[in-house]
Amino acid sequence: MKKLFFIILVCWNVSCIFAQSTALHITLRTIAPISSQSEDSELSSLNCVVAYNVYLNGDLLVSENTPVDTRLEVHKARSRNRVGSITIFFIGVNTIKGGRIFFNESYTKGGRLRKFRWLHGKDAYIPVGTMINVTGIYEH
Repeated sequence: MKKLFFIILVCWNVSCIFAQSTALHITLRTIAPISSQSEDSELSSLNCVVAYNVYLNGDLLVSENTPVDTRLEVHKARSRNRVGSITIFFIGVNTIKGGRIFFNESYTKGGRLRKFRWLHGKDAYIPVGTMINVTGIYEH
């Protein structure tokens, strides 16, 4: 039993040494307007790009204007005090070296309420050029 525990411990330590990961702070920029009034077919599949070059240890890792994989979740405004909302889930971005940076973050923008509760709430809107800061994990 002690030998099995020792082997598992050694294997885990070796895997931790070789599978190093680095946390990177990246600024993303929207390149298309996103509205909660839009139909799903009207929304672009390419919503965000990397705003600035990303360097790791002095080497260029991701260049500016590299597309980012995202997924949108849009809810329209309805009556009885329900506002519209947009959620962008950031999945990842490809690096110049052929690797990938994975994100585990999202950005949510909600509409506003109107004065009278029986009216529709206002829809959410994300304009072009909105800067969003995210943290990504790069495994090298």
